[in-house]
Amino acid sequence: MSNILQNQSDIYCLKEETINILKQNALSSPNKRSRLCLHHARSHLTHEMIIVFHEKTIVPVHRHPVSRSESYHVIEGSMKVFFFDEDGNPTNYIILDSYPNSNPIFYRLSSHTWHLPIPTSEFMVYHECLTGPFEKNSDIEYPKWSCRYNSRDKIKSLLMSNVAQHTD
Repeated sequence: MSNILQNQSDIYCLKEETINILKQNALSSPNKRSRLCLHHARSHLTHEMIIVFHEKTIVPVHRHPVSRSESYHVIEGSMKVFFFDEDGNPTNYIILDSYPNSNPIFYRLSSHTWHLPIPTSEFMVYHECLTGPFEKNSDIEYPKWSCRYNSRDKIKSLLMSNVAQHTD
């Protein structure tokens, strides 16, 4: 079973049953994540996805070209998104959270910034919007130092570090 679903409808409504399928797909996936692509083709100028991370998901630190923007809108769960300088030092982070409290439920990144989303709940479900068309080999860049954050233990130490939270 694939951990990527593709929307074919011109009018799409997200239902809880689809989120549950994505959660099951994430659990059975080696990378512990799953997605529903809402755009019809890779060539589309806007890529929208419903993405599910299980708490064991590890996403590499990455950034997108200067001309690209991405946004996350939380549907369920919570995550921390860490930001890094060119040498791999964490500079700050934000908490995104679907629960009613003072944390934001949405963020947009419109710069060429290294970042790392980390789920902080059993499942993290969010809507991601990214400038398209998306070509993995040219639209996502991984730093040489990303190995510093490529295991649960390394991520756990990052989560417990004294990096300042970004406030706006």
